[in-house]
Amino acid sequence: MTLNNLKNFLKNNYDIGKIEKISLLNSSSNNKNYLINSSTGKYVLHVLNEEIKKQQIDKICQILEFCNNKGGKVTIPIKNIYKKYVIDDIKIYLTKYSYGKNFSGKEKEFEDLSFELANLHKILKTCKISFRYNLNKNFYKILSKNEIEKIKNLINTKTKKDKFDYYILKNFSKFEEIHNNFFITQPRKKSLKYQQIVHYDLHPDNVLFSKNHVSSFLDFNSIRVDTLIEDLAFSSFRFSLLMDSSLTIDKRMKFFVSKYLQKNKIKISSYEILSCLIQRILRGISYILKKRYFFNENSWISDLKKYFEYLTIISTLTF
Repeated sequence: MTLNNLKNFLKNNYDIGKIEKISLLNSSSNNKNYLINSSTGKYVLHVLNEEIKKQQIDKICQILEFCNNKGGKVTIPIKNIYKKYVIDDIKIYLTKYSYGKNFSGKEKEFEDLSFELANLHKILKTCKISFRYNLNKNFYKILSKNEIEKIKNLINTKTKKDKFDYYILKNFSKFEEIHNNFFITQPRKKSLKYQQIVHYDLHPDNVLFSKNHVSSFLDFNSIRVDTLIEDLAFSSFRFSLLMDSSLTIDKRMKFFVSKYLQKNKIKISSYEILSCLIQRILRGISYILKKRYFFNENSWISDLKKYFEYLTIISTLTF
């Protein structure tokens, strides 16, 4: 949609006053977010991609409303003039604008995040809204040894390799090393403990802070039923990388988890945290490579280098 089309869409479907300005906030392979300035305040219009279904968007908004009513620090969805969150099959929804700044690295913010994540998980555990994330499970499975060999053969037999191909050939050994250790030397299975609705994508771009406290969790478009251990492992790792501290990454993560457990008293081991984190990173790389080499799609290809850097860091953890 053009900005003019978006303006007409809002004017015809939402009671938010006069639309004064629309500007692109950010965009990714999955969605585009637009800042809406109107006579009644600021809003964010979320325009989603083809993979997500309209029913899922409606459920996401219902869950956000539930969390907000229970005191969760989440973005607040806005119903349209028809008292619905989604119109027909148009994959768009509106939320109030969330104020705050990104993670600064302060220990106080880091600690408060652990508390608020624990609170969010406790709220989501009580949510009875039926939710099923629509995804192609084959994309999200970790590459098998046969698939790894297939990708390597596809690259080696290409007559014209690009810089991405050369990067994979140069760095694939780290993936194989951790993959082999994970599934052969020390075989591990995905944890089935504490299955519930989770955010699933809690990284520094998806949390806002104000005065050392979490002001809002953002981007719930990836929520699904999964183990909350993975949510805890992924978020503690990603925020630990940016924390302003002399502590090692694994000690930062241990600090985060210990604070989380003060508010949400579950029983988990360091082994489970590290196991879930490794699986998450391996799945992320597998997803990008499958899309690239099996389906000729470059979804999230810009994130690949970052994921390989995570593998290097993870290999040093003594969590």
